[in-house]
Amino acid sequence: MEEKKLYSCKEAAGLVEKFTEYMIRKYIREGKLIPVRMGRNIYVTKEELLRVVYEADNEHEHENSSVS
Repeated sequence: MEEKKLYSCKEAAGLVEKFTEYMIRKYIREGKLIPVRMGRNIYVTKEELLRVVYEADNEHEHENSSVS
């Protein structure tokens, strides 16, 4: 079984330039980003984070195309 690296919200925010720690926590609360919980700590995988970033980019493009 392949082990995936887990990143804290603060570390994950450093992986993607336009995402902040607050945004990552918000996406977790909204259910858009699936976290891995270990006790009181919350972690995310890089794959899951990139999935959310890609979806956010697509939503942003749809908003811009419907305005024009």
